[in-house]
Amino acid sequence: MNKLEKLKSYQEILRKDEPVDTFNLWAFIFNSFYYLWKDLGLLLFAVYAFATPLLFVIMLLIKIEPQIALTAAILLVRTTAGLRANIDIRNHMERFVAKYKDFKPEKEEPVVYFSVSLLRLFLASLFSFGLYDVYWAYKNWEAVRNYKKDDSIYPFFRSWFFGIFYIYPLFSQIKQSCTSTKPVGSLFGLCSVVYTILYMIKILLIRLSDKTADEDVSIGLFLFSMIVTLLSALFLLPIQKAVNEHNHKLNPEHRPLNFFYPGELAVIIIPLTAVTFFALNGYWEN
Repeated sequence: MNKLEKLKSYQEILRKDEPVDTFNLWAFIFNSFYYLWKDLGLLLFAVYAFATPLLFVIMLLIKIEPQIALTAAILLVRTTAGLRANIDIRNHMERFVAKYKDFKPEKEEPVVYFSVSLLRLFLASLFSFGLYDVYWAYKNWEAVRNYKKDDSIYPFFRSWFFGIFYIYPLFSQIKQSCTSTKPVGSLFGLCSVVYTILYMIKILLIRLSDKTADEDVSIGLFLFSMIVTLLSALFLLPIQKAVNEHNHKLNPEHRPLNFFYPGELAVIIIPLTAVTFFALNGYWEN
């Protein structure tokens, strides 16, 4: 949503003058992530993210039992978020409208996304065990932020920290842009949905591998995660193909990058080296 769309949306909501003293269940459940999702700024996100551990430590210092302290800290912070969320949202909207009420948008340039060859994307994703996908998302969110001049977009947080919440919105943004130059077809939507599901599965596999001490189970989870990584890389290719065609339509001389950024090399070499080291270490121990 660009500034003008956001301004009109906020003005419409404020005109309804709905009550803000109601309890927000979503804010209670998701706490700081709800504030991040609503683009209320990093300050409020940080306040609610760090309030629980800070309150927990304070309660421990005054000799409250750890279990009671943790439960009390979580409930207190989340209840506060539930009670305050609608008020904070209304205040945010009012400040935004007051700041941009006379806003006149400049002509918005079409987004030129991160462009790499399909083979390079596939190999980089596979050899980095999916970490390159996060870098890919970061570069594309960076492109959206720069071309749309939208300061509310934080590429680093939308990829490296909270990619699970923002990967599908990124695909939707890319689809919207690509459709303006050439229809993308149903394959794009299918790949977006399947990739998002695979993304969730990868996170679940990481959680499971951290909690198991059984070597056979760990090997099985690793092999399964490699299959998921392979599938993820394959389902990302049609999306990148649409991106490359979109970029080429905007500029016929545009070509995918033929060199590697230092960041690209890092996200490929570091995980590949780490996995190779642990594999060899396990082989020598046996």
